[in-house]
Amino acid sequence: MIFPDCKNDDVYNEDFLNTKDLEFVRGCDYAFDKISNLFENNLDVYASCIGKMSCEILEQHKGEISCIIKHWFEQERNQMITTMIDSMNDDEYVELRTAALEKNIEKEYFDTRKFFATGSKEKTKTEE
Repeated sequence: MIFPDCKNDDVYNEDFLNTKDLEFVRGCDYAFDKISNLFENNLDVYASCIGKMSCEILEQHKGEISCIIKHWFEQERNQMITTMIDSMNDDEYVELRTAALEKNIEKEYFDTRKFFATGSKEKTKTEE
């Protein structure tokens, strides 16, 4: 299943979250940044725990592994935000979305699932 890119999508976007949900997402982002920093810059601190050879292998491939982890986290994040929006009361969603669109007038929101499939940045059909 392909989830929308919740940083750009015109229906499922982090900009449309309520304060509580947005704070939770920001907390997840912070935790992920700390884990990434450990993995990308500080593995040597744990060489004695994971073994010298294992540490060397991880160091040699940390770019590829970091890419995989980042991709996985982004997919999980998009799924979480999509679920939060789907769980929202319709009136709350309309109010938050309207406010975000007015606040972020310069931002280009588009149907990210269609973009993934076609390369075309178009609004979701319900927008027209």
